[in-house]
Amino acid sequence: MGKRGCILLENEKPKGGGMEKLASFIVDKRNLFFLLYIFALIFSAIATGWVKVEDDITTYLPDTTETRQGLTVMNDNFVTYGTANVMVSNITYDTALDIQSRLEDIEGVTTVEFDDTDEHYTNASALFSVSFDAEVGDERAENALQEIRDELEGSYDTSIYSEVGYDSSADLQSEMVVIVIIAAIIIVVVLTLTSRSYAEVQVLIMTFGAAEHGHKLPVRHDQLHLQLSHRHTAAGAGHRLRHHSVPPFQ
Repeated sequence: MGKRGCILLENEKPKGGGMEKLASFIVDKRNLFFLLYIFALIFSAIATGWVKVEDDITTYLPDTTETRQGLTVMNDNFVTYGTANVMVSNITYDTALDIQSRLEDIEGVTTVEFDDTDEHYTNASALFSVSFDAEVGDERAENALQEIRDELEGSYDTSIYSEVGYDSSADLQSEMVVIVIIAAIIIVVVLTLTSRSYAEVQVLIMTFGAAEHGHKLPVRHDQLHLQLSHRHTAAGAGHRLRHHSVPPFQ
């Protein structure tokens, strides 16, 4: 009788709550869940390319706000032409005047400001304030800036500071890639040292990857992954007139 009772107890399945039943179901159907997980991971990787990154935070302002209306009026009535600050070091003042004349002859350049004040010439260094006849993102301004480089670089000690041809989004993206790689290495090392099995590390890495891609699915425009660029950070129309981004020297 005792032996039979022990056999019945061993064969009897434990009764648990809803979470235990769910966990048992997942374990029993683990191959199916792995297959579904792989399909979801592939879909997330493909869907990443569907996301449109909006780097202008003012796009999310309602049309009824004064800031949005002021920006609209400014964009419709004023054109922001591309500019560049070109510094040439170790030259005489006469050489700087000659360079000014050569820069003014470049197609696409409207004005080149330079004089003998400390703002433009000091310690054998000349600073030229160049204005283009096209906007920052216009190809004509980019071509004119490239001609300035071709004219000066190689012959003079030159530094050029300009928003023309500078893509802040691409620069931010390249920096994010480095950060993600470093973070991934640290995560893998930590998981390897703290996990009970190597399979657990692989599952967690796939989970992190799917979570990173999955939150970028294009469900609604206002839920898209937003990368804040250091361009267009003005809070109002007046602030935008006096606030400018600072790209690196090129």
